Amino acid sequence: KKMKQVVIDLANSLKTASVLDYGCGKGTLGNSLPMPIWEYDPAIPGKDGVPRPAELVVCQNVLEYVETQYLDNVLGDLVRCTNKCLYAVIEGKKEDWEPKLNQYFRIGKIFEEGRNLLCVLEPRPMGPV
Repeated sequence: KKMKQVVIDLANSLKTASVLDYGCGKGTLGNSLPMPIWEYDPAIPGKDGVPRPAELVVCQNVLEYVETQYLDNVLGDLVRCTNKCLYAVIEGKKEDWEPKLNQYFRIGKIFEEGRNLLCVLEPRPMGPV
C-alpha cells in the first residue's frame, strides 16, 4: 500500500498515467492502482516480452537480485524504458549503489529507509558515462 501512494504521487507530479512496473512479479502493484499500468517480468509468461517505455518506471526490489554480469544490461534497459523518472527500491548500501546508478541516471534523490534505498532517478540521454 505504501508503494501504491508513492506511485500515484509521482504519476500526478509528472502529470502522466504512463507507468511501467519493471519486475512486476504477480502484479500486486498494478492491481492496486487506479490507473492502467504496464507490467514486465522476464520470469512471468505473458509479461516477459520487451517492455515498452513509460514516463514513470517503477522497479521495486529487483536490481539487488540481478547477477553482476547482467546488471549493466538491465540498467541500460531501464534507461531505454524510462522517459522521465525511474523510482527504484533497492535493498543495499548507498555507497555500493550510488556510483553504479550514477553511470546510467542523474540522481534526483536517494533516501535510506531501513535496509532499502528509495531512489528517484532521471535517465541519462546516452546511457552510461
